[in-house]
Amino acid sequence: MYKFKPGLSSNFVQRYVQISERAFRYFKDKASSEKGKPLVAFRRKIIKRASEYSLNKNSYVKPGSRIAKSKLESQLFEHMFEIELNEDYED
Repeated sequence: MYKFKPGLSSNFVQRYVQISERAFRYFKDKASSEKGKPLVAFRRKIIKRASEYSLNKNSYVKPGSRIAKSKLESQLFEHMFEIELNEDYED
């Protein structure tokens, strides 16, 4: 999975996600999923919805830049989504 994080050399950061019957776990990378704690973890049942998310990619991509030439970046902008959680979860 890729996280949207605008920057000069890239607008997306690769991350690793584990989704089980009970939990959603979000890791920095696959190696940390095998030996470390997740950056974020929560029960799957608190997910309210996952919905398509769009924005004007021209605000984040300068014409002629390396990012503009990247086919991966272009595809990632076209397939963005947002996960909304219920507000009744524990800290």
